[in-house]
Order: sequence, then structure tokens, then C-alpha cells
Amino acid sequence: MQLTSNGPYWSCCCRRARSPAGPPRWARRQLIDGNRFRVRTGIPWRDVPEKYGPWGRVFDLLRRRQRNGTWQRIFTQPQARPMRRT
Repeated sequence: MQLTSNGPYWSCCCRRARSPAGPPRWARRQLIDGNRFRVRTGIPWRDVPEKYGPWGRVFDLLRRRQRNGTWQRIFTQPQARPMRRT
């Protein structure tokens, strides 16, 4: 069972924003993987493994993206596009 964020839609959910304070301490990809791990396993937020970042940052990213509609766009855009045959 693979729990990492790979695939053709990764670029749409992990755009880099420059911060004047410097580079982020935790990569967004790690935090998103932490969200996916938590949702998939159903564990409490405080039990998210440290390799995904602090549980508070993982939760904060999820909530911010829920509130601004990012997750809705991520899940509806791929459904609107026809699949390509490879």
C-alpha cells in the first residue's frame, strides 16, 4: 500500500509560494502525505508520524486548503478532463 503523493496531478496541489522568511521547514509534500496517511488510517491527529511533520502543521495545511477551496478544485478538475490513453 503506497501512501506517497505521486502522479500526474501532484503539480496542481503543490505550487511553491515564496516566503520572505525563507524556505519552509517542512515540505508541503510531506504535509500532504501526512494528511493522506491520517485520512487513510483514521488515526488521531496527534498520532501522525513525525516523518510527515508536526501534527499541528499537517492539520493546519488541511484546514487552510479546505477553507480556500483548493481540495475541491483538485478533486473536480481531473474528473472534468477526459482520460488520455497511453
